[in-house]
Amino acid sequence: MQNTRKKIWQIFGLVVIWRVIIQLFIFLTKHRLNLNVDLAYDNSNINIWVNTLPNWLKSFANWDSGWYLSIANQGYHYIDQTTNAVFFPLYPLLIRYIGNIFKLDYLLTGLIISLLAIFIALIYLYKLIKIDYSENIAWSSLIFLLIFPTALFFSLVYTEALFICLVIMTFYYARQNQWPLVGIIGFFVVLTKPWGIALLIPLLIEYYQTLNFSIKKTTKSIGYFLLMPLGFLLHAQFLKIKFGSYFIFMSGQKMWHADNAYNFLLTFKNYFNNIFIYISDNPAFQSAITLDFIFFVFGLTASFYIFFKIRKSYGVYTLLTCLIPALTGIFVSMSRYILVAFPIYIMLALWSEKNKLIQFSIYLISLMLFSLFTILFINNYWVA
Repeated sequence: MQNTRKKIWQIFGLVVIWRVIIQLFIFLTKHRLNLNVDLAYDNSNINIWVNTLPNWLKSFANWDSGWYLSIANQGYHYIDQTTNAVFFPLYPLLIRYIGNIFKLDYLLTGLIISLLAIFIALIYLYKLIKIDYSENIAWSSLIFLLIFPTALFFSLVYTEALFICLVIMTFYYARQNQWPLVGIIGFFVVLTKPWGIALLIPLLIEYYQTLNFSIKKTTKSIGYFLLMPLGFLLHAQFLKIKFGSYFIFMSGQKMWHADNAYNFLLTFKNYFNNIFIYISDNPAFQSAITLDFIFFVFGLTASFYIFFKIRKSYGVYTLLTCLIPALTGIFVSMSRYILVAFPIYIMLALWSEKNKLIQFSIYLISLMLFSLFTILFINNYWVA
């Protein structure tokens, strides 16, 4: 018990140091650059929800943060082909109710929720990794998570911290064969992101792996998995009642030029052509789509390595985090989508365990991109 408390305090210290460094970095860079308007993507989302807070907090609520805060403030709406219904309800509702209970500004509440969520996520990730690997691999994985190029989003008013927290918890309890908890937490995963329902697939793989993949050995405990589609159906029914459509969260994606292509190969082909053949005369846009493409290829490649070398369910989960967003016809935000693919951090830890050159190279690339993305985001440039 004493050792467990020590580990929790060590992880707490790690999160505090990480968050303080981010804040110092923002303080030092926020007003040093006279940047023009972002030429890669137009930010038409003027965030009216953060005007009452100081500038050092507003930096954490650009872009999609405004949509989550709009749900917390006014609920779901559909006005002039613009809707916030593409965002799922758990995170903004937590912001609303916790903010109201403790009389806190919604932006500040969202930041606190994200910070607590990533703290809990790290605790469970450490426990999950320790099932299979050493102390060094566990700690190294936590470090790689916190310095991943888009890890800044874990500290913002975005769902990434809450989502990865709930996902890791479901995998941990699946490894402990505690299926009621898997179903209950999975219910909330589905209410956090539109594609959360896809987590059902790797969790079922985990379930049947404990049964040596014998369907005949299936027990009543599989019934707890029904809680996940139940969460999806409840939210879809709410959308039907309010907007007349079960799937407005999909059709609403057209605001972001996502056309629901349902063909990631076509998406891959289009991006390949735009990067290597039909080069844009907008360098900022070209840079943005190239990075999206690189992160997709990295995540896709990693998923196969993880499937064959680490764990099947982990590999499938990583694969889904790459493929499902690609079905929209674009790779925009891919660097943020794969942020929640926790097995990637285990993979990086294993790669760098015995080769300091590889470890140094990963650290250097991650920290350079992390710094770049942080500077861009706080200056209202598109990152992911």
